[in-house]
Amino acid sequence: MSSNQPSSDDTPTTSNHDDGDADTPPCTCKIGAGINTYTQRGFHDEITRLYETDDVSLRDLEHRINKEFVTGAIRHTAATDWGVGSFDATPSEIVTALHDDSLPPSEQNRIVTRLEQAGIDSEELSKSLISYRTVKNHLNNCVDIDTSKNTEITRTDARNTVGWARTKCERVISRTVERLSRTGMSTISDDFDVTVTPRVTCNECGDSMPISEFISSDGCSCPTGDK
Repeated sequence: MSSNQPSSDDTPTTSNHDDGDADTPPCTCKIGAGINTYTQRGFHDEITRLYETDDVSLRDLEHRINKEFVTGAIRHTAATDWGVGSFDATPSEIVTALHDDSLPPSEQNRIVTRLEQAGIDSEELSKSLISYRTVKNHLNNCVDIDTSKNTEITRTDARNTVGWARTKCERVISRTVERLSRTGMSTISDDFDVTVTPRVTCNECGDSMPISEFISSDGCSCPTGDK
């Protein structure tokens, strides 16, 4: 899971946003508090732009904001260079360790230990991480954006959501397999893979296809008027 060099998606970024409204503090909700602690005020406007202009989903915004908070926490320490020494986990992996129960305890503890060794309060950082519902509340209440109007979904949104759910499912199953193996009930080597391949089956026409094919196609063989 860890690597010496983070992927381009997980490389810490330096905030270069213009604080044009520096005299106006961001909102005081959980996201606003996280921006104050870990980033710059320009990120407050970037969240709005990503949602309104780039059509980034609430779930993807959750991931982006949490990764930005984790990256900011690391940037604010002088512990080590990114990807070397203590930090052999990407921001996404750190978010998963602090915000998700899907990692094996040993891996979760390893990442938490690395953060603590670098002088980062992992418990405090964990409390700062947000859910997509927090993003929704932030946009509705702090930015006055009605997210209920955005009911359409693109094929890309669908692929991202299914990919997220599939990855989480595979992690939960992997953790269960490891726990069973440790008890000796159903043993397996440390080198194993879990694969989840969801399918969609129409009970009317009988068509069955992988979810990836369904998303990319026009659907099943049922007449359009009957759907």
